[in-house]
Order: sequence, then structure tokens, then C-alpha cells
Amino acid sequence: DTQLEERMGLVRTIVGLGNALRGKQNIRNRQPLNSITVVIGAREQAILKPYENLIMEELNVKNIIWLENGGDLVKLIIKPNYRLLGKKFGPQMKEAADAISKLDPSGIDCLERGECVAVLGQTVSGDEVLIERLSTTGAVLETKKGITVGLDTAISDELYLEGLAQEVKNRVNNMRKEALFDKEDRISILWTDGGKKLSEAIVRFSKLIMAETLAVSIEKGSAGSSSETVKEWEIEGEKVTLALSRIKR
Repeated sequence: DTQLEERMGLVRTIVGLGNALRGKQNIRNRQPLNSITVVIGAREQAILKPYENLIMEELNVKNIIWLENGGDLVKLIIKPNYRLLGKKFGPQMKEAADAISKLDPSGIDCLERGECVAVLGQTVSGDEVLIERLSTTGAVLETKKGITVGLDTAISDELYLEGLAQEVKNRVNNMRKEALFDKEDRISILWTDGGKKLSEAIVRFSKLIMAETLAVSIEKGSAGSSSETVKEWEIEGEKVTLALSRIKR
């Protein structure tokens, strides 16, 4: 199914670029971010729109901003690779460098697709130039196969707290597995000793934690005799003790 292969190829490229940007910025995958911006053609946008939720889920972002023209996000700078082009243009190198620096976005796009462009009667390939992208919005950028992804790395207090809640959810699910709870077991959660931010995150995002851990309750309190597994965790420099109990059917 060549159409499905194309769609999934585009999705994988965007997700791969987004994850690469997270890695370069040392932002953990469980930390939600506000948005990504994707610069891609109108045809490809139409193909990808049905997969927006999948992309957002994979990259843990709240929004996708689609752009057909990257002018509002990206400033393109193209320079000749003098080591490779010096022999080709000889005394015309200065004039060629000026012409290359003035190539329009469509010409740069051709070079990135592996095609050649004509400069002063000579063919120039993408391997013979250096293409840089500078963000005009503060987003960090990554480009591959003609697709540019910009990641908004600003983390608001709300996003930070949600990220902490995601970490708590992860620890609870790890405890479930270690205690050999059945996948369908409903549980109750007690927590104590949370730091200021961690406590705020648990209270504010209690419904999120409960929904994704099959918990019927999450309350502040010390472990009791009914607690089946208890563990202290350190998350982002703050400690919290979690106690889980299965709900009897």
C-alpha cells in the first residue's frame, strides 16, 4: 500500500525530528510541551491532518501549527562550500558565492531534494553548499527530507506540573508491575512527603494520574496495613512516598 507507506513515512519523519529536538534540548519525553510547528507542502498537510492526534501523542505536545511556507518560522542562509566549488568557478568564485547566497527558497528546496541548480552556467548540487536555518520565533529547528519541524521548548508552570504528574503516573505503573498486579486490577493510592511542586502536581492532576493507573482514589496519607506495595521516589529533586492497594472485587 504505497499511499499508506507515504503517510506513515511522513509521520515517522516528523516524530523523529521532534524527538531529536527533545534530545538535543535535554527535555524528557514525559514533559508536555505547548506546540510543534511543521513546515511542509499543502498536499502533504492534507495527507497528515488525519494523523494529528497520533503525532501530538507521540511527541507529547498540545498543538500542531502547520505552515506551507516557512518564512514566518525560518530564515534560510545558504553559503557555498568553497573547498568544493573553488576549482569549479575559479576566478568567478566571488560572483558565484553572491549568486548562491541569493538563491530563492524554491532553489534551496531543489538542492535539498538532491537536484542541481544552475549558477553562472555551472551546475551546483546540495553537497556543494551549506544550508543553515535560523529560527525567527525562538523555537529550535530540525530539517530532514524537505520537512522542517520547530519545537516550542518554553515550559510554563502548568506544563511543568503536568510533567511531574506524568512522572508520578509512570512510577505508579512501575510499582503495579513490580507487585505483579493484574492489568485489570483497580487500585487506591496514598501519597505523602511530596515536595511543594510535586504535591501541587498530584493534587492538580489527580484525575490524569487516576485515569492512567486504574486508580479509584488518590489521597494524601501514610501507608496503612492494607497497603500492598510502598516505595519512596525522587522526582526532579523532590521526594514522594507512594503506597498502593488493590480494590477487592
